[in-house]
Amino acid sequence: YADDGQLVGSFALQRRILMTYEQCPKILFNAVTSIEDQHFEEHWGIDFPRIAGAMVRNVIHRRITAGASTITMQLAGNLFLDRSDRTFRRKSQEMLLALQIERRYTKPQIFTMYANQVYLAHGNYGFAAAAQFYFGKSVTEFSPIANPEAALNRRNLVLRRMEEEGKISSADAANAKKMPLGLHIQYPRNDLAPYFFEDIRKYLEATYGTEAVHERGLRVYTTLNVKMQRAANQAIRDGLHSYDRRHGWRGGLPNLIKDNLGKLDAYEDDDWRHAIEKGSYVTGLVVAVDDKSATIKIGQYRALLSSQDMVWTGKRKPSELLKVGDLAQFSIQVAAMITIDNPTGEIKAMVGGYSFEDSKFNRATQAVRQVGSSFKVYVYADALEKGFTPFDTILDAPFSTMSGGNLYSPRNYDEKFEGNITLRRALAGSRNVPAVKLAEKVGISTVVDEARRFGISTPLPPYLPLALGAADMRLLEHVSAFTVFPDDGIRIDPHMIRRVATYDGALLEEAHPAIHEVISPEVARTMTAMLEEVIQFGTGIEAKALNRPA
Repeated sequence: YADDGQLVGSFALQRRILMTYEQCPKILFNAVTSIEDQHFEEHWGIDFPRIAGAMVRNVIHRRITAGASTITMQLAGNLFLDRSDRTFRRKSQEMLLALQIERRYTKPQIFTMYANQVYLAHGNYGFAAAAQFYFGKSVTEFSPIANPEAALNRRNLVLRRMEEEGKISSADAANAKKMPLGLHIQYPRNDLAPYFFEDIRKYLEATYGTEAVHERGLRVYTTLNVKMQRAANQAIRDGLHSYDRRHGWRGGLPNLIKDNLGKLDAYEDDDWRHAIEKGSYVTGLVVAVDDKSATIKIGQYRALLSSQDMVWTGKRKPSELLKVGDLAQFSIQVAAMITIDNPTGEIKAMVGGYSFEDSKFNRATQAVRQVGSSFKVYVYADALEKGFTPFDTILDAPFSTMSGGNLYSPRNYDEKFEGNITLRRALAGSRNVPAVKLAEKVGISTVVDEARRFGISTPLPPYLPLALGAADMRLLEHVSAFTVFPDDGIRIDPHMIRRVATYDGALLEEAHPAIHEVISPEVARTMTAMLEEVIQFGTGIEAKALNRPA
């Protein structure tokens, strides 16, 4: 569940939505009994005339061509027996169990149990779950996804049986047979925050075991904010695609035909399983192309790319770039993002890469990357704690020093020097030379100690280039460290779970994150003011266009 209580994901070996007998449409009851058990309301669990007829047909064909299991027998088999075992011994056990079920339960109760238990392919158990997943009655070999023609024939057989038994009129049956299956596949949506959910799954399995997570059932109340997560997803995709376009057309697209990825008229991309939302990025398949335009298939939709749409590639004719069977160019770059609520430490959004399907590696929590100039906050915070003020000056000029036994000569990114400048100006302008000089003054070892207090656990080499971010760090720890400044010097351990309960509501755990005193409130407020100036007149000035508080 998200932070507002709405269901946002699930882990399950089986998808099941329970329904009561009253919630079951009469037309569904009639359809099932017509094809599975015509005398369901008359027999005591075993349909002896039907069994006799099935035995005759099986003897004639010298193999099992027809079954005679009633709904009650199927329920007994589903609940207590291995239905892949087709021996007479198992069938006799099924019959005895069916008689016991009929003695203990009413017909509505038996049908309800069957309707919630029957497997309808693709992990769906029960008609309610199947109805949400796709339209139509099916078993494995009649899956409307894997075999739509067989599913259509099965649907028409059900309609014919219902017509023969007088449960629907001839006109209704004829009209229904003219209709297509009307599939509207609704795959379970765990794609809002797949990296977030995967980290939670790993934690739950390690803590409570796989059976508890996937079979017994847990209710997990997370810190995820749906609106923030959607914004994070969109920001990462927008940023990577923008970067990709700025670096031009790469070509060498995967091609359905050349790479043997499928047939042109039958290809279905995973992206097409879900509703296509405005602003989303989905895979497109080129199905036709000439000098003027290219026709792109996106699920049931068709898009037209004109020569004007291709200008950014440096080419004018779509035929110069695209071939029938080509799939979309996706970014080869990756990015990650974490959003943490400052006062609580709750992780509100997490993106671990461009596509979870392509790479399960979570760059937000697992990857270590150099953080560059953002490391400078630890240098300046350490200096302020040692008595420096934002208005103290430092010389921004060429200099060399020994670090780790080597001569080190830091340079500014613009290859310019500003002379004597205040610390607040040096941080706002992300000046490299002043940051290194300041680290040398306070001692690089104490800067390392300062970063440790902020929660950084990765190795930090005690050399002056560290002041400019020459060390690998985890994004989660680095973002969490920045919450110290708006939180008056304290850091709350970042967490994704508020509480975990059993399926029936018994509390198993509740979040009580540790609170760490890192720096004094005065230093935290001073650092916050200095960081605000990065946006007001420093290297982050373009962010002012967002009209957000710095």
